[in-house]
Amino acid sequence: MKKCIIISDSFKGTLSSNQIAALFKKAVNDVFPNAEVLSFPIADGGEGTVDAFASSMDGEMREVLTCDSNMEPIKASYFRSSDTAYLEAASCVYLATTKIKDPSITSTYGLGLLIKDAIDKGCKKIVLGLGGSSTNDAGAGLVAGLGGEFFDQDGESFIPTGGTLDDVVDLDLSKADALLEGVTVIGMCDVTNPLLGENGASFVYGPQKGASQEQVIELDKKMASFNSLLINKGYKDNSNVPGAGAAGGLGYCIISMLGGHLEKGVDVLLNSIRFEEQLE
Repeated sequence: MKKCIIISDSFKGTLSSNQIAALFKKAVNDVFPNAEVLSFPIADGGEGTVDAFASSMDGEMREVLTCDSNMEPIKASYFRSSDTAYLEAASCVYLATTKIKDPSITSTYGLGLLIKDAIDKGCKKIVLGLGGSSTNDAGAGLVAGLGGEFFDQDGESFIPTGGTLDDVVDLDLSKADALLEGVTVIGMCDVTNPLLGENGASFVYGPQKGASQEQVIELDKKMASFNSLLINKGYKDNSNVPGAGAAGGLGYCIISMLGGHLEKGVDVLLNSIRFEEQLE
């Protein structure tokens, strides 16, 4: 054997993509010591996505003080290559590390702060992996982290969660829109769930995030109320776009409020590391 290409995903709950790739590379070299071995750890948008980009591209990791989905302060990292920032929801709102697993109270606010840091540092393209979130807030928290404001019936600004989406009666996203001007946002998404209904974010993913069956029904209603508000404010109804229900509605957020789009996660990574060229 003259050449071997290793492309490995993680073994969930045990070994990371990088660890798997290292083991495979050692095994190949043990048997074929003279072979050229190229290793490409990959991910499809969930935990390990940022590391996968960082292991195959030139750039730098940046650590930022932000908050987790329970609004507790934490440090999270993203990878920057040229003017593109690669982030993952799992860096700060990861289900496995969420202390209070309740999608009615968890928030994507910290993820918004992470994205804001990347844009403030000059990044013009945001690639966001959507897998593994503990949230169900339709990305409203994320938008608040970018400067967007949401108001209740008393005119008070607040950060919506999955359980308070129906309390939003007005919104002003002008600060977030100004921040995002000239910035391209891509969501890495490998699911096709809509935002609402039996196949939507709340019903399909709510239970694994800690929601009871009663909560699931309420969460879906509150998310529908939020979608109706956006429509009434002139936003396009993107609730049925495939992937809108990804990561508790983060897919919907990217399409509707961030002006971005969704792409198949693994394709984004493979294209970024020019995998087809390596195969040739």
